Amino acid sequence: MKSPKDKIFESQDNGAAGQGMSSEALEYLKKAQQGDPEAQFNLGWCYENGKGVKQDWQKAVEWFMKAAEQGHARAQYNLGWCYENGKGVKQDWQKAVEWFMKAAEQGHARAQYNLGWCYENGKGVKQDWQKAVEWFMKAAEQGHARAQYNLGWCYENGKGVKQ
Repeated sequence: MKSPKDKIFESQDNGAAGQGMSSEALEYLKKAQQGDPEAQFNLGWCYENGKGVKQDWQKAVEWFMKAAEQGHARAQYNLGWCYENGKGVKQDWQKAVEWFMKAAEQGHARAQYNLGWCYENGKGVKQDWQKAVEWFMKAAEQGHARAQYNLGWCYENGKGVKQ
C-alpha cells in the first residue's frame, strides 16, 4: 500500500516546476526557503526518498539541518540517523547522539530508543546501562516494540536495573 506521500509524488512535473521537481516538492521548497521548519523537514524527506525530486542525501541533510536547528524533532531524529549511518555526511556517532538527544528530549520515541541503544553499546557516548534503561523505558512507554524488548532483556539480565 502506498503512503500518502507516495501518492502525492507519483508524477513529476519537469516543465513548469523546473529542475525535475514535482509541483508538490516545489511548494515545499518555497515554504522551506521562507524558513518553515515543517516544509524544510518535508523537503529533506523528499530528497532522502527521491519523492518528487532526484534522491540526494546531501540535500536531505541540508534541509533536515535547517529544520532541526529550529527544534523540529523528526528532523533532529533523521539528522541523527544520517550521522549514524553516514548518509549525506561522514559517519559520526557523537553527532548522531547529539541529534538523537535533542529529539529524544522532545519525546520522539525512535530517538529515545536509538539513544538507549547508543548507551547500551557505547556508540558516541560512554557505555552506561542505567542511561540505556532510562531511554528504553521512555520509548517503551510510548509503545516502541524494540525498546520494550531491550528493556525486558535488561531486566532479565540485570543490566542497568536491580534484579
